[in-house]
Amino acid sequence: MSELIFESSLTMEEIERKFQDTDFFTGIWEGLEEAIAFKKGTASSETGVHKRSLPGKCR
Repeated sequence: MSELIFESSLTMEEIERKFQDTDFFTGIWEGLEEAIAFKKGTASSETGVHKRSLPGKCR
C-alpha cells in the first residue's frame, strides 16, 4: 500500500492551531457510552441512535 499524502494550503502551525482544542478521544468515549446506554435501554431522550447491521454479519 502506498503512503497517504495530505496536501493543504495551510502551514503545519495553522493545522496544529486548528486542532489544538479538539479532543478526539473524549468524543469517541462519549459516543461509546451512549451506544452502551442504548443497548442497555437506558439512553437519554437526547441520544440519537440509528440501528444498522453490517453486511455479511451473522445474526
